[in-house]
Order: sequence, then C-alpha cells, then structure tokens
Amino acid sequence: MPLTNASFICWQVYDLQDHRPGPVLQRIWANLDAATAAGDPRADYYRRNLRILAAGGDGTVAWILGTIAELKLEPPPRVAVSPDKGSCETVRKENA
Repeated sequence: MPLTNASFICWQVYDLQDHRPGPVLQRIWANLDAATAAGDPRADYYRRNLRILAAGGDGTVAWILGTIAELKLEPPPRVAVSPDKGSCETVRKENA
C-alpha cells in the first residue's frame, strides 16, 4: 500500500499509559518497510525524518531510548525531550 500524506500526519501522539513504545515503533517501521517494498520513494524520506518527542521524566526518556536501541531501528529516529514539571534529571544534567 503506497504511503499517502494521511498515512503520516505531522503529529501523532501516543500516551504511554495506553501504548507501549515498542509496538508503536514496530508498527511504524513495518508500515515503512511495506511501503518501501511496494516501491514508494516517500517511505525512505519518512524514515529518515521521523522525530519523537519524549515528554516526561527520566523513566519515560530511558524507556523510549532503550526501546529504540533494543529494536535496532535504522536509522534511529531523533528524539527530543520535554521534561515533565522539571523532574527530568537527564535534561538538567545535560544543560548544566
């Protein structure tokens, strides 16, 4: 099935209370693999430009980064961190 602009909208939000990061990322990568196999040149563009915003504390950030590493996603998506209520020590230490 070819990708359409509707397949990958600008923002897709997943609440980690409802969706674990592993299955979500596996589903996204499987969709991209299927589109690549079907000859859709946009699949590579979406794969290279995928961005993840991890909103939460250290546990959330570690969970998402660990999942990306465990799945060996290529290329690994870029991850931005939005600390939740100043509780993210990782960001505080990186910006010190």
